[in-house]
Amino acid sequence: EMHVPIVVADVNWINLRAARAASVPAYHGNMLSEAAEHSVDLNSFDYLLAATDNESYNTLVCSNFAYEFGRNRVFQIRASGRMPGDSIDAVETLGGRQALDLPWTFEALNEKARAGARFYASKLTDKFNFDDLKASQDGQRLLVLVIRPDGQLTFPTPNQPLAPAVGDVLISFG
Repeated sequence: EMHVPIVVADVNWINLRAARAASVPAYHGNMLSEAAEHSVDLNSFDYLLAATDNESYNTLVCSNFAYEFGRNRVFQIRASGRMPGDSIDAVETLGGRQALDLPWTFEALNEKARAGARFYASKLTDKFNFDDLKASQDGQRLLVLVIRPDGQLTFPTPNQPLAPAVGDVLISFG
């Protein structure tokens, strides 16, 4: 069994309810605050995903932690249906890499979650490959990330589709 350490952080206590109920480590507060700096030990984490409904905040969080994690290990999801290249897009060197392709915005993911969507983990084997997984899901799930056997995480990005292999664990949402 593979263990991937995580912590869910939010300034809204109510938003952490599901994580707390599932015994997922949670931090109540602003990740950009001095209090977070002293309360959240980031040494056991290799990646950061900023996934709030505030795209500017996501960009700030990713920019703030890019030095600590490395720019290739900070990701954010789009908060709305804006398209890349819109005039209010941040400079490309700010923020994190875009995780998930459009139309998978915060709003779209949140709507799916309200409708009952959940996260699923599927391990690829010689007898159950990526094509088998896609066929079994019938396009109803979004591939969120791949956990490699060595623990490396790979998020699909618009410019870097995934190439899952035997032994990988795929996390999907739907």
